[in-house]
Amino acid sequence: HARNLEFERAAQVRDQLALLREQAFGASVPDHVVVPGVHAAMSPYEIEMEGGSVEYTNSETGKVWLQRMTNHFKRVAWLNPMPPRSWEYTYSTDIIKKIMNERMYPTTVQGLTDAMKALTK
Repeated sequence: HARNLEFERAAQVRDQLALLREQAFGASVPDHVVVPGVHAAMSPYEIEMEGGSVEYTNSETGKVWLQRMTNHFKRVAWLNPMPPRSWEYTYSTDIIKKIMNERMYPTTVQGLTDAMKALTK
């Protein structure tokens, strides 16, 4: 019974993510500001392999989706709650930072200030 609830919850999350993708990439004005506020420390498999995301059924890599986002929106920044000193130790953080055109900022007052300055240029 618990396992069925886990699968049901995963399906709900998958459907919510699909709706968010449709809303985000169906936007008619590509200059919206997008600021993901999550850490970037994950297995590179989650970014570089098909089916590597939490959905497991995604036929495209996370990297493709991130590139699609940065191509679609003129202003994008990534707020990373992990301390910057830890970023160099995870390959996935480096991948995401490059995709984001180096626009990755810590979730500190200074990081938020820097991100907002970058997003208004």
